[in-house]
Amino acid sequence: MMYPEFIVIGPGKSGTTWLYNVLNIHPDVCMSSAKETMFFSDYYQKGFDWYLSFFSHCYAQKIKGEVTNTYIFSSEAPPRMYQFNSQLKLIT
Repeated sequence: MMYPEFIVIGPGKSGTTWLYNVLNIHPDVCMSSAKETMFFSDYYQKGFDWYLSFFSHCYAQKIKGEVTNTYIFSSEAPPRMYQFNSQLKLIT
């Protein structure tokens, strides 16, 4: 399984649910099974395998991503994201 390539980090009430839904129906995109995994801000201690389980259904799609609006307020999330994937794209 490939790792997610992008994360949407916009704050709440900025259209993140709409964007998640639009991306989720695109045939070349696979979104995490939960809209907000909150992995990099709240559940990092659960480990990468726990996080990647949200993408276990994503084998055939070309690009993988998630939307979590709490990341934009977390000082811990950016270095954790970089450690996970230094090429990760952030969409704000």
